[in-house]
Amino acid sequence: MITSDIASLVVRSETRDVAEITSLLGFAPTGFGDRGDPTPSGIAGRQLKPEYLVYQETYWAYRCEIEPADDRTGFASLASLVALLLPRADALAILREGGDTRIWWSGLSDSTQGGFVMTAALQHDLALLGCDLFGTTYLNEDDAEPGT
Repeated sequence: MITSDIASLVVRSETRDVAEITSLLGFAPTGFGDRGDPTPSGIAGRQLKPEYLVYQETYWAYRCEIEPADDRTGFASLASLVALLLPRADALAILREGGDTRIWWSGLSDSTQGGFVMTAALQHDLALLGCDLFGTTYLNEDDAEPGT
């Protein structure tokens, strides 16, 4: 079963800067960089290709991680992020003009199976946002049987 999760909205834009995206959405990002700004790898001085050292397009991200209160679905953070974004669905559509909006989700399982329940209501609300959902489940391998 998924015991905790993290959900993030990521906006990438060729035409808008961080300030414009923040203004459209009405809340501050938890991670960001305008085109041409150094990336975390660039700041750290890593020896990578130049395109990995500066943002090639504006990057704006908001990370939502909450402690679930008796959440049996595995999507507490995702549901919270979706609730925050629903009133801003029109802004997300505007941001897709010359850009991309994605929701990233990851869940941590307490076993070697990553069971979860995505309710029809959450699916409906996700569809209203118009953002693709990318997801990963991290499984607890401590419970794996020897030789598997």
